[in-house]
Amino acid sequence: IRHATGIDLVAATVAAALGDTPSFAATQSHAAALRFILANGTTFGQTPSLPPRHANPLIRDVKLYRTRGDRLDRVGDFHDRIGHVIAAGEDAHAVQLAAQSAVDNISRQLLSSRALPR
Repeated sequence: IRHATGIDLVAATVAAALGDTPSFAATQSHAAALRFILANGTTFGQTPSLPPRHANPLIRDVKLYRTRGDRLDRVGDFHDRIGHVIAAGEDAHAVQLAAQSAVDNISRQLLSSRALPR
């Protein structure tokens, strides 16, 4: 929401908890895309190189939730998510492509790295 509208829900929650009036006024109007990097049934080998933010200005955040040696098994729920990419910008189609391209690149690296099959 913050990347698309500029509304910071964490700040709004803290303001409300402190008895202040939270602001839900949008400061921008952009498209945003969140794509999850999913487990692939291997062991997390070499850490993939994450796309630097300056490489594509639409990429706003990239995070991995696992570390080297972790099993990357799919269990059919939210635990399948091993990371995420957030993209945002004015062109919704370009934003979607940027997010998916980054996820695809990271996923390829995970499969071709020193990941060990079961």
